[in-house]
Amino acid sequence: MAESYHEVEDRIDDAIDALNDAEYPNIARTAREFDVPEQRLRRRFKGVQNKI
Repeated sequence: MAESYHEVEDRIDDAIDALNDAEYPNIARTAREFDVPEQRLRRRFKGVQNKI
């Protein structure tokens, strides 16, 4: 079954929290750890809002 947009966004929020807590944030590694699209995480981390 496909994941919902909101499930992925929830994981992205958790990933951003982890990046903010990291001494040396690594977006690519964090995206893999949280199983989220790297580019979407990169945009959210820079402050671009989600579509919904």
